[in-house]
Parts: sequence; C-alpha cells; structure tokens
Amino acid sequence: SAQSDTSESLAREWYGRLTLREKVGQLFVAWTLSAKEGQEEARSKLLEFVRDGWLGGVILSLGTTEEAAELVRQLQATAGQAAADPGG
Repeated sequence: SAQSDTSESLAREWYGRLTLREKVGQLFVAWTLSAKEGQEEARSKLLEFVRDGWLGGVILSLGTTEEAAELVRQLQATAGQAAADPGG
C-alpha cells in the first residue's frame, strides 16, 4: 500500500542518516527497573547511553505505571535532544 511504502521510505531515510556507531547502537536493548528508588546511578548511565546513541531500546520492569511513564518521558526527551544535536 502507499502508506507502507511511505513508512518504509521514511525509515530508510532515517536509517541512512545514522552514523555507524548509531547503527550498531540500534542492535542493543537494555533492561532496567521502572522503580525510581535507589536507581539514580543506573538511570544516569542509561540516559547517557541513550544520549550517546548506544541503545536501540529499553525494557522496563518492576515499578509502578507512574514510574514507568516518568522514565519513558525522560528517555524520549533525552533521545530527542540527541537527535536534534547529532554528534553532540
């Protein structure tokens, strides 16, 4: 369909803009706790990996939906900042 052709075209365009390092990063997925308590150092490292383009995804576990939503917002904001400032 036309929509899937457009989606594929956009995906190829996005992928073509990635550096080799970012392409390799897309192969890696991290697991983390959604629960915030006692996770400051781990979250900081996770956000660093996202900012630096070393992660293609994150699996969340063991926390409330509110904690998960907060972490997802942080991850998306960090990824968005990295995308807006490539090489950053």
